[in-house]
Amino acid sequence: MRIVVYVGKDCPHCKEALAFIQNTLPPEVFQSLVWVRNVNEEPDALTDLLMMNILIVPVIVFQWTHGNKDIVVGFDKEKLELLLNKTKQVLEENPPEEVTVPKLSK
Repeated sequence: MRIVVYVGKDCPHCKEALAFIQNTLPPEVFQSLVWVRNVNEEPDALTDLLMMNILIVPVIVFQWTHGNKDIVVGFDKEKLELLLNKTKQVLEENPPEEVTVPKLSK
């Protein structure tokens, strides 16, 4: 399981979304599951969004086990809250030592 947050430079909605995620998840969960990618600094991040036919930020991708994913485009607080609560529930059912967080290469 992993959460990828695509942001842009000087994007106020990106900062809001990222702050909301940081304030909702416990710090250790945020550090281990959340990967922040800046489309202005990482060409591969922009390519990822273009391959999903998404042209705006923020974009938050919840990658669950078995390849399932949920995507939030823009700062949709209700949807984010729902998916962050689902994240907490998954972690409660599968303690951190049982959750596999793949390391990503840049």
